[in-house]
Amino acid sequence: MPDELARSHVLRLRAINQTSTQAQLFKSMRPAIEGRHITHDEAPVLHLLAEAAGVSPEFYATNHSMLPVLRVASRPGTDLLHGSADSASFTRRLGMLTQSADAYCCEVCSREDLVQHGFSWFRRSHHLIGVEWCRKHATRLSRIDSREPFSKLPHRWCEEGTLVRNATEPKSLWSAPSLVQTYVDLAFQILTRDRPFPTDGLHLALASRARSIGLRLSAQGQRQLLSDKVLADAPLIWLRSHFPDISEKVISTFYSRIDNLLMPSTPAGVGHTYILALATLYSTASEALADIETQVEQSRLQYKRRTRDVRGVAFWQGEFWESYIRNLGNVAEIARELQIDPKYLREKLQALGLPSIKDLKFAPHWRAFRDFCDGMAVQTAADRHNVPVQKLEEILRTTSARLRGALRSMKFPI
Repeated sequence: MPDELARSHVLRLRAINQTSTQAQLFKSMRPAIEGRHITHDEAPVLHLLAEAAGVSPEFYATNHSMLPVLRVASRPGTDLLHGSADSASFTRRLGMLTQSADAYCCEVCSREDLVQHGFSWFRRSHHLIGVEWCRKHATRLSRIDSREPFSKLPHRWCEEGTLVRNATEPKSLWSAPSLVQTYVDLAFQILTRDRPFPTDGLHLALASRARSIGLRLSAQGQRQLLSDKVLADAPLIWLRSHFPDISEKVISTFYSRIDNLLMPSTPAGVGHTYILALATLYSTASEALADIETQVEQSRLQYKRRTRDVRGVAFWQGEFWESYIRNLGNVAEIARELQIDPKYLREKLQALGLPSIKDLKFAPHWRAFRDFCDGMAVQTAADRHNVPVQKLEEILRTTSARLRGALRSMKFPI
């Protein structure tokens, strides 16, 4: 259904297939995607749901997950399509998450759905941090008062009267302060993007805009910080509800979660903080996104020129492996030896599934990894070395199958 949240889709599929748990539903769905991009046992849940809906994983992720607002930005070279096989690790980790902690619905939407379709569904656009209204009807959303809000469809909760209505002013979106309206517009437009912005282009665009309106970028100085402008321009009640940390910050003190977004070399920030920064710096969403697209395109061209690599598969499977083993995975040494841009090499290593191995000799998670490669079950290997199973699963998701061979070549006693 249009804009349906993936968790809502799961709820409907469970009813259709008469399965009592999500685990049973997913187990029955996995064989259908065998032989696709990745093995069916490893497929993210979003890929299973895409198969059930008869659409591509990329389309499903862009239209039915919160990935576009959870991954607003990523490092250059890793701005992959949401839901793609190459971004499967992100899809597994973030694909089924909602951005807001609770479940919400628009009562008008639920009534209209029931009349037109005979059932209702949870919408992604009703679960955006900072968005308290249904954009279609401009009315306030209602929170579902339940410990398991996704156990029933919205119209069922409406019938049972278990909704908590927000009586805070303004009741209409169109009466909200201009910064909040810009924030809402940006959130909706970013929610439809098919891939994240690269951090260098996005951060440069934010920094350029901040300079043009007289803000300072450094931690020290007299001029206003971006976080100061947020405090000055955004409604305090709204900030406290959705950005409680920044609402308590001291004026003129550097607030890294916001102010670091103006630094081109810093890692990607949290999705909704980008939207807040953009709404503070620009008066309209269209102006903000146009500026970003221009800067991002320039940064992409610069990145391609800087990282242009004419070496093919033979190099990465041959000469590179020799250097990787010889230098024990040290990025700086490999880059110097092979004359490769270090930043590009780090991204290439991530794409190849080769994590840092500097602590290979003694780290318990590598010992657990060794045991798994030797045939031990994930939980058993994790327990044996007192490693959180989530840590081992993360290594297995992001690590190349060839790494085990490389480790043997290094002769480390893991």
